Amino acid sequence: MPRYVKIDIEGADSLVLAELARLGIRPPFVSVEEYGVSSIDALHAIGYEKFQITAQGDKRWSVPPKQPREGRYVSRTFGGQDSGLFGRELPGKWMSYADARTAFITNVRREDGTYVGPQGEWFDVHAAASEEMP
Repeated sequence: MPRYVKIDIEGADSLVLAELARLGIRPPFVSVEEYGVSSIDALHAIGYEKFQITAQGDKRWSVPPKQPREGRYVSRTFGGQDSGLFGRELPGKWMSYADARTAFITNVRREDGTYVGPQGEWFDVHAAASEEMP
């Protein structure tokens, strides 16, 4: 079982989540490029309980913590062509499903799919199994 799965298949992320659900596989951490609020719903349906929504265009926020939360410290600067931090290394607060869903439809994309986020920005949805979070 991988510890972390990053899914970014340009519009086909939902197919991978459906396959994970079918196989009953749930890595401790997973992230997808958002494809609407159903991306959060699908992750929750598989059993994920904690979420973060991260902007991907400008990842100056993505600075590895000097005291790593897992593994060893690695100095890294993230740009616009990589995914940034993941898992326990993500800065910011992990949200419940309900809070993440509300934040998503308020700040990224409405229920009807209308984009409401900053122009030119795109987002990843990170999910963690509840047993992974303190």
